[in-house]
Amino acid sequence: MDPVLGTVVASFIAATASITIAITTSRKSAAMLEKEDKIRRQAKKFTELGEDPDDA
Repeated sequence: MDPVLGTVVASFIAATASITIAITTSRKSAAMLEKEDKIRRQAKKFTELGEDPDDA
């Protein structure tokens, strides 16, 4: 294989891996934020009902 072509292919593979990692991390962060938001809403609901959110 031509060294230049090999370098291009290696760079493409590295870029693809980097993008995949970024997307995966972004999705995990979004899921975590969604869970935190759900917990906050539940705590707010308990507080509005006059209950202690820590008892849930």
